[in-house]
Amino acid sequence: MNDLGLDIIAHYKCNDDTGPTVTDNISGLDGNTYSNNRVAGAGLGTEYGLSFDGSNDNCDWSLDTPPTGVKSISLWIRPDLSQDGPIMFMGVNVNNPLSWKWGFYIESGVLKITADGLLGYTFTPTVTSNEWVHFTLVLDNGAGNSKLYQNKVLVGTLSANTSGTDANMQWGQAFNVYAKFHIDDVRFYSRVLVLADEENIYNNSVGTEYDGADGIQNMIVTSMLQTASTSSAWQRVLFIVEDIDTIFLNTDLLAYVSADDGVTWDKVTLSKIGNYDATKNLLSAQYSNTGTALRWALATANQKNIKFHGGAQIYKI
Repeated sequence: MNDLGLDIIAHYKCNDDTGPTVTDNISGLDGNTYSNNRVAGAGLGTEYGLSFDGSNDNCDWSLDTPPTGVKSISLWIRPDLSQDGPIMFMGVNVNNPLSWKWGFYIESGVLKITADGLLGYTFTPTVTSNEWVHFTLVLDNGAGNSKLYQNKVLVGTLSANTSGTDANMQWGQAFNVYAKFHIDDVRFYSRVLVLADEENIYNNSVGTEYDGADGIQNMIVTSMLQTASTSSAWQRVLFIVEDIDTIFLNTDLLAYVSADDGVTWDKVTLSKIGNYDATKNLLSAQYSNTGTALRWALATANQKNIKFHGGAQIYKI
């Protein structure tokens, strides 16, 4: 199961040596700096990260290809609220925040996160200066809303992003104003991330560098869309799972279902209904959910290790 490799457009681990490139580890959507003052070794815990000194450090994608088709942005930042300036944003005109499709910036000592610069859809989460905080910004959840998750909690819902252009991403600078901050593990997704994704990223990167090759990771696997001809009377999901660690259902292993193609998710209660064979468990959850665009998701928690062998969804018309 690869939770965060699904529909990821770009992943900046921020492990780069000092200048001039911030490397995308997925698709080569690298960015280039105007200065070499960016410092490695400033990330979470003792891991690598990038430090922007508020003087002239910045990273620019205007001559390169920025991530496009972004629906969700996930990142760790440590903002210095004593200095106003842009942390990162995407917009046609660097000097006009109204052109920003989305952005993270400090204004009057307050961290602000905009989901639409033109229409002013802006979150103002509570943060502490010079302390690490994790955000997942969902630009449009498909139901007309933008959502902001902070440290595993949904902290805001606004009208969805409706304007702006995928162009000219910048980190650290706009209109010759520079922000002072550290940044780590920046991810862009073409799908709507949900709370389980935010929990997964957060739980696996506190004090460590998040990398699927290192150690046991929480994971989430989601199904492809299954379309019913009409809204069904009931649905059931079935999973074949092999325990490696001791697993407590609905605590260490969580199941979610959606009837609107992943726009919204409902947690369902798993139960063991038998053994698939000598080592594999057959798990199930039955529920009622109005809708025809059916998907399921299975997620681990508490960094428990399992083997997932398959899943299915059935429904009654």
